[in-house]
Amino acid sequence: MRNRRISLSALHALTNLYLNRPCKPTLSELAGNLGLTTAAVTSVADALETLGFASRFFDHRDRRRTRLSLTPRGHAFAEWISDSMGGRPDVKNVVPE
Repeated sequence: MRNRRISLSALHALTNLYLNRPCKPTLSELAGNLGLTTAAVTSVADALETLGFASRFFDHRDRRRTRLSLTPRGHAFAEWISDSMGGRPDVKNVVPE
């Protein structure tokens, strides 16, 4: 498989999903958590799906709502990030202010 890059926004979303598991937020909830627009989070979700790190599914109580969850590959990648950072996969610790 070819090496692919992950954007900072996608990395932030991935760590948010990992840290808040087992919660599977709607895209609008994730947007609120990340301080992004829902349009931006839709692009982030697309990228995470393309990388195989997340999958979207319909809320079983309200099919109009789409939720996002980590795949086993996404969980393993987030865990690897966490281990690499001494157990704190917080994207704020990666990016200088």
